[in-house]
Amino acid sequence: MKQSPLRLLAVICGFTLLMLFGVSHVSATTFNVTVGDGGFIFTPDSVTIQVGDTVQWTWAAAGHSATAGTPGQPSGFFDSGILSQGATFSHTFNTPGS
Repeated sequence: MKQSPLRLLAVICGFTLLMLFGVSHVSATTFNVTVGDGGFIFTPDSVTIQVGDTVQWTWAAAGHSATAGTPGQPSGFFDSGILSQGATFSHTFNTPGS
């Protein structure tokens, strides 16, 4: 039995649509972190992120930064610079972690 090119095209299109819309996608999450409320602290002090999640830091006091790495050894992955009260900075992650 010979299949027509239109039928084959319809099957391929249907499969493509099923793959695009039939697979449930997990929504990215935005985590809000307060910077400097009560000292050199972040609240919460840790979040667990998945690929595509965003962390948004909001400054409660002046003179702080949100910088990837360890104190004195920034990794260069992200750096807000020193910001003042009311400022915000966000970063969307392409790898999971905490």
